[in-house]
Amino acid sequence: MKKAVAYIRASTDETKQSNSFAVQKAIIEEFASRNGYSIEIVFSEYSSGRDDERTELNNALKYCASNNAFLIAYRVDRVARTMSIFSRIQDALPMLRFANLGDIQPNLLLISVLLAVATNESQTTSTRVSAAMQHLKKEGRVFGNVELNISVGALVSDFLDS
Repeated sequence: MKKAVAYIRASTDETKQSNSFAVQKAIIEEFASRNGYSIEIVFSEYSSGRDDERTELNNALKYCASNNAFLIAYRVDRVARTMSIFSRIQDALPMLRFANLGDIQPNLLLISVLLAVATNESQTTSTRVSAAMQHLKKEGRVFGNVELNISVGALVSDFLDS
């Protein structure tokens, strides 16, 4: 059996993505079993794919380098949603496996294209959500804790008046 770790990431907290970790873990475990990998540790975190300084990703990469192990993730976008990560994972390509791609060593062209797609998708989603929020604000929708907004406003007003 080949030594491996699983890397699982979701962008938001457990209440908003309650099944994400379980689904990713099941897919990775099935991939590992089918392809002769033994998962030694599962590294998981709730963090943005835009953040290249994620603690658990860094720990997983260090572990793999130190223990001659593979890092298995469900898809490339679970590892990152930025092109800037490319320079950090480029040397690690021989130890990376992505369940949706099969048991292959990803090459530079494939990873760069998939990271570009993930980056574009992230930027598009951000633009779409921002535009939707602006539209809803124009229609009078209030976001956040209305009572807190009023309290903070009153405190600021009182402070400025004194």
